[in-house]
Amino acid sequence: MAALATPASPPPAERLPAAPSPVEHTAPAPPPGGQATAVLPSAGPATAVLAPPVERVPAGSPAVTRPAAVPGRSRRRLLVGVSGVAALGVLGAVASVVVDQLTGTGGGADSPEAAVVELAAAANAEDAVTALSLLPPGEVGPLVELYQDVQAKATSTGVASSAEPLAGFDLQLDGVAVQAEELGEGVAAVTVTGGTLSWTVDPGQMQGALRIDPSGDERQGTQGTADLVEVTREATDGAPLRIMTVERDGDWYVSPVYTLLEAWRTSQGLPAPDFSEEVDLDGTGADSAEAAVRLAAEAASTYDVEALLDLLSPDEAAALYQYREAVVTAINRDGVLAELRGEGGLEITSVSTDVGEEVGGRVPVTVRSASGSVYDDDGDSTSWSLDLACLSWNEDGDTDGVCLDEALADEDVAPGIAAGIDSLTVLTQEVDDRWYLSPLATLVSHAREAVAAMDADAVATTLGVPQFGGVDDRLEDGVTVSGTAAGSADHAVYEMDVSAGSVLSACVEGDAYAFLYRPDGRPAGLGATVATTTGPHRVVVEAAGDGSEDFTLRPTLGTVERVSLPAEVEPAGGDACGWRVLEFQATAGQPLLLSAEGGGEVQVTTPSGETSWTTAFVPEETGTHQVTVAADQPVDIAPVDALSAGDTVTVAVDQSLPTYVLVEEGQTLRIEVAGSGTRLGVHHAHLSTVDGYSVDSSSGSYSGRAAVLYADEPGLYQLEVQNPSYALATYSVSVSTY
Repeated sequence: MAALATPASPPPAERLPAAPSPVEHTAPAPPPGGQATAVLPSAGPATAVLAPPVERVPAGSPAVTRPAAVPGRSRRRLLVGVSGVAALGVLGAVASVVVDQLTGTGGGADSPEAAVVELAAAANAEDAVTALSLLPPGEVGPLVELYQDVQAKATSTGVASSAEPLAGFDLQLDGVAVQAEELGEGVAAVTVTGGTLSWTVDPGQMQGALRIDPSGDERQGTQGTADLVEVTREATDGAPLRIMTVERDGDWYVSPVYTLLEAWRTSQGLPAPDFSEEVDLDGTGADSAEAAVRLAAEAASTYDVEALLDLLSPDEAAALYQYREAVVTAINRDGVLAELRGEGGLEITSVSTDVGEEVGGRVPVTVRSASGSVYDDDGDSTSWSLDLACLSWNEDGDTDGVCLDEALADEDVAPGIAAGIDSLTVLTQEVDDRWYLSPLATLVSHAREAVAAMDADAVATTLGVPQFGGVDDRLEDGVTVSGTAAGSADHAVYEMDVSAGSVLSACVEGDAYAFLYRPDGRPAGLGATVATTTGPHRVVVEAAGDGSEDFTLRPTLGTVERVSLPAEVEPAGGDACGWRVLEFQATAGQPLLLSAEGGGEVQVTTPSGETSWTTAFVPEETGTHQVTVAADQPVDIAPVDALSAGDTVTVAVDQSLPTYVLVEEGQTLRIEVAGSGTRLGVHHAHLSTVDGYSVDSSSGSYSGRAAVLYADEPGLYQLEVQNPSYALATYSVSVSTY
């Protein structure tokens, strides 16, 4: 169907992560004298069998390949974004295995190679506990509780199945082979030298909120296989991806942070760390938790990057301490930092904080108030003050301000989440009698608060599928309900049982719109729909503006009205409200004009179920079509004759009547209007859409100069010729491809 006007689809929204339930893991005693291998039995719990420590290659020596056979085994719930897995290879597979718990002791592996190989085995076996035990606890510890919260929220709101949270996603790693290079005491790089990555996405096994994408279509199934070495090289601009491993208390772990920093350093051509030197923490940290926050504020105000690095927790940010030279070099490169300092700055004159009780090894510091000024390179300044999460400023005597919850709400963050952020709180950590900022734990803490504040509506809205949110009320035929909607992040959701073949219409009074959804969650149109199956349909009401809107909603059940073309349909009588559905037969390729009162668009539904809002369209299939129009609005539906490429017609000039021209997909048409007359004069040709938007215009004369116009967008156009001097008796129109 070629339509001249269709509404834009809503943008996709970020999806909540979900993850597999842990698989029971057992680790028998290592056999004597074997190579590092990962063995996944064909039945029973996943078992990792590892050899004694493999001899590592000293820095600068040739690397030795340590192949590890990982038998192919299709597994679900491991593909949280195939692109993430492809970008980081084996490490990405682990990132998609989100964890349920961090329990027990004896984590890590006996060697760098064994850490990566065992990690690949755990990913293939969906053994989340073992996978987590192979990552440095200082890097991933705070994420455990966040995952537990996300998984609980996803399953409790019906986004994911509690039994199989990622049903429909399969990932497989086969024949993973690696080689290791020791870079220094306790740090080694492992390179993948062989293996394949395979994936399958089956939407039919997913829960509804994951099966339907934000545009309303069912997600497309996909599958593929890639060479793991090529995948890792593509992710790093052709260089081998070095999976970084670190030794902690005699055991080796795969470090996501070290790996990301090493890949970034290599791609940017930055200096490599000297891993032979122990990290020196002298002069880092602060005397107290409160002092750490104050010093960080001062460092930020002066763009003192090194001072900020000195205040980061060595547990969480050990990698940043070792990659310090690369970070500082990158920030100072090309004079970017100096330029920022030259453009102005931030001055902090006062800070008031509260120190809370220690929880989980972290002490919260809340900034209750602060004040200062910002200035530009001309020395002009603006004073500012912070009161919990509300910032105000004064410039030239004019005061303005904003609170964080309001700013987040303006960005369509769910109101419950936005309202929960009522202060600026930073978590701190004590390490060796010094106090540091704990950035990861701080972010995770705020994320956990946001997840806790999410109800079913917020979860569904975050996924871009509000129809899967919580039901506010059940609807009955002809019974009016009242509600409130606020922006695009706070919908009102209603449900009503509808029989197949019935027309469900939603009459909304107020500055709001009603969107209808079928029982499977797919969109069914705006205002009215013909039920294709019997079951609970949903009506989602969204405010037209950004603010809160009160509305009333009255649902009605009716039948389809069948009309013959051409048709002039009068508005429904009485207190008609809502929408009606008209049904007619149309022929493929025969253009139709749809003229509603006021020139407004109507919704057209094709036999295959495609919809568009338009005033003219060209059917691509023969069969039963439907038009949805406001119940109190008359509408005309009429076939029209249109010129297409290769056509020529001669028109007598009695009055200015439009001639229609049809442009098909992929065409650019040249439209030539030539006139013949009895006296001197000119004629003007004008091409526009049927909605009245101008496309092209040209002038010609009776003496043979033709008016020439062009159109290159598919659709139906109207051509009008004006004859102001009455010089023409007739004019001919020739249409050709250009």
